[in-house]
Amino acid sequence: MEILIHYVRSIAEFQANPQLIINIPLIYKVHMFCGFTVFLLFPFSRLVHIWTVPLNYVVRPYQLVRSKIRSVV
Repeated sequence: MEILIHYVRSIAEFQANPQLIINIPLIYKVHMFCGFTVFLLFPFSRLVHIWTVPLNYVVRPYQLVRSKIRSVV
């Protein structure tokens, strides 16, 4: 685990050192790949909406939702 901490730190410092993770098990590499993929795709997905806080939700006016009435033929 300490090796992974040093690897992530090297990435955060923009000096990635892939030699640090050569000897770790494949499952950890797959897990890190999936995590980095989420971070890469996050700004371009709808997940970015978790940063908005709906403060106006409490004070907004009541919203009336009506369904379309379909005529029966």
